[in-house]
Amino acid sequence: MSLLASGQFFPSTRPLWKSLQKNTEILASSEMRLTQHQQAVIRETVAEADPSARTFVFGSRAVDDARGGDIDLLCFSRKIDRHGRRRIKRSLCDRLGAQKIDFIVADDEASPFVRLIMPTAIRLT
Repeated sequence: MSLLASGQFFPSTRPLWKSLQKNTEILASSEMRLTQHQQAVIRETVAEADPSARTFVFGSRAVDDARGGDIDLLCFSRKIDRHGRRRIKRSLCDRLGAQKIDFIVADDEASPFVRLIMPTAIRLT
């Protein structure tokens, strides 16, 4: 019997799926690890570029008991282009201080990456 067929090479994903479901339930009732000031700066900065944009926090900052980590932001907007994304990211870095910020802009939820992070993302705007 091959390793693949025996399940030794790829362990069952069922425990991982149950863990993801549990974490999603926890996140739905928890606060993100951003200060009120940080949240306000993000909201204001994104609204200046596109008032109708929807912004989500994901990654370690979306988990209360996680430590460290950069600020991962996902923004749904049809107005913000790559130059606008750079301006927003630069403005956030200037206003929030020296820290790593990932700012991703998407038109919709069609991308596999966006679909992967949305179950645990927390809406900010």
